[in-house]
Amino acid sequence: AWDICVFDLTMPEMGGVQALLEIRARRDDLPALLCSGYDHSDTLGAVEDLAGVDFMQKPFRAGALVQRITELLEERTSAQALPRTADQTR
Repeated sequence: AWDICVFDLTMPEMGGVQALLEIRARRDDLPALLCSGYDHSDTLGAVEDLAGVDFMQKPFRAGALVQRITELLEERTSAQALPRTADQTR
């Protein structure tokens, strides 16, 4: 099982947004980090407001990547520790 997905927005065959939507259809709790060298303001679209999804503008340092992945995993752990509402248990 995966703990997190890291995608570039521009990939051959399937872009990062489409890949994330396909994965989230199966695992809606999986955190994801999308990366791009392009401006993300008009490319994130359908995933911009999803919980556990973040964006990093390239270039970035390896330490910044590790830090953001750690933060996303900690956010997921914290969210899992919260009691679930009736809406979340459907």
